Amino acid sequence: MDGWNGDGSLAPTPDVFDNCGSLLPLVPYNASVTPDENGTIMFEWYDLAGFWMLEVGKDKFSLITPTAFINASIRQKQESVDVVPDIAERP
Repeated sequence: MDGWNGDGSLAPTPDVFDNCGSLLPLVPYNASVTPDENGTIMFEWYDLAGFWMLEVGKDKFSLITPTAFINASIRQKQESVDVVPDIAERP
């Protein structure tokens, strides 16, 4: 339900959950999962390389890698790409 986290906050739509399901095989089992107030879902985890963050939306997702975090602290670099429909079909 919209407004779940204050005025203007958006609830994730069924399309967002479908996209999460498609990307789930790429996310470690120990990732934390939280909704964001802009209608996306965030996956966050640590591994030996560092901190990772995957934000999944209706039409796009953003993956922040440990290297991107180093760059982001200098340049605020973040990229979004179209959700690839066949991602769940990859081996």
